[in-house]
Amino acid sequence: MKAEQFLLALGLVEEGGVWRRKTDGGMVGENSEAALIAMKGDILRMAFEPGIDEPLSMKQAMEALRLLSALEKR
Repeated sequence: MKAEQFLLALGLVEEGGVWRRKTDGGMVGENSEAALIAMKGDILRMAFEPGIDEPLSMKQAMEALRLLSALEKR
């Protein structure tokens, strides 16, 4: 999956290049990479403490963490 796909699965929407939460419209990041990094805590929780109603499976969360690691190394 690409960063944008993870963000959509996490319930974010892109508006004019800025990623926002659907629930309250709060800005999460100025671009997909920044938004994914901002969601790191939620993704970590989903990877290691998965719940029934999580938007990402444990496997998807681990894939997102690998993508995050690559982004943070840049």
